[in-house]
Amino acid sequence: MGKCSELIADWLFKCEVIEEADKELYSYAFFTFGLSLMPVALALCLGIVLQNIIQSIILVLPIIMIRKYSGGYHAKNLRSCLVISSLLLLFSIEVLKHGILGEGFIILATIAVIFLIIFSPIDNGAKPLSKRECILYKKKTTLYSVAMLLIGFCLSAFELHEYASGIFAGIVLSACLQIPCDLIIVLKMTKKAAISSFRAKEVEKHD
Repeated sequence: MGKCSELIADWLFKCEVIEEADKELYSYAFFTFGLSLMPVALALCLGIVLQNIIQSIILVLPIIMIRKYSGGYHAKNLRSCLVISSLLLLFSIEVLKHGILGEGFIILATIAVIFLIIFSPIDNGAKPLSKRECILYKKKTTLYSVAMLLIGFCLSAFELHEYASGIFAGIVLSACLQIPCDLIIVLKMTKKAAISSFRAKEVEKHD
């Protein structure tokens, strides 16, 4: 995808649409745009194969809106990202298609929203967030998570359970993508608390 972005930027430069100094900026913009469309493209392809297009598209809408601000696990390269994303979407679409969880999605989605509000945003080590950004991202995660949950409730109230399940599944998947990072955070906090407790006991012994 990176090479495609560079080729498009080069083509625009050769057509004298952009300046040479702006090539890198446009290349990055095309790359980012392509990444943002990737979940929709994957969901559409899998939806066509599994004959469940509408639910597949609805599934990725909460993920696109929430994950941008909530953060979570990111694969080290694009290939791994595609493989992991495809497997997760495939599993989720199959669950939706066969109605395995049914109304259980409502409970899971509610719990997922609570976890998203508590743990978001998950900071990306490659690009640490400032204190101001953390506050802003948490607010947006809360807003979008609650909004998606309410939309799901409304769809359920109008007995549009097929669409509601897609929304709920997207919320749950957004939270699940935080789990590896959440576990690391909890382990670090536990380790820090254990060290503090040990040091406090050592001080008491010396006193």
